[in-house]
Amino acid sequence: MLQLIIGRALSGKTYSIMGKIKELLECGRQDIILLVPEQFSFESEKALLSMLGASVSSKVNVAGFTRLCDYIGDELGGKTGRLVDDGSRLILMRQALKGVRDHLTVFSKYADSTEFARQIVETIAEMKQSAISPQMLDDLSTKVQGNILKQKLCDISVIMSAYDALLVGTFVDPLY
Repeated sequence: MLQLIIGRALSGKTYSIMGKIKELLECGRQDIILLVPEQFSFESEKALLSMLGASVSSKVNVAGFTRLCDYIGDELGGKTGRLVDDGSRLILMRQALKGVRDHLTVFSKYADSTEFARQIVETIAEMKQSAISPQMLDDLSTKVQGNILKQKLCDISVIMSAYDALLVGTFVDPLY
């Protein structure tokens, strides 16, 4: 059951909510989620603890929308891996570059550079958002006249494939 409790500041919303939660827990409910804006999740957990005590408050899941999505993914499935953030992307890209360094022509000398890894992460993100696959880059490289551009397209395709291989099965990149 979804019940919205709205009102002005200091109108008793928090006390009303805590009372309802306590009633539900006393009736044996175990699946209570208190959905609050992200920025109020800590304050809500703190209020639960101070008003209901540790034993009762630990039975309530306080969630913002992000945490609610994670909870639903964990409980009902559909979540296929850990989400990567900017730091994880960079680490995975450095690992991909290290693995394919010997197969690169133009970019091999930059494979150890953190700044290059950062730039190639951005480049690949733009390509993925534009639905450009490594195979498309390979196909395009056969039609290009310039040797340097052809080599760059091939290198990016190799790097992109290596990065994708590191993601598969373990990680999910929300940018793609």
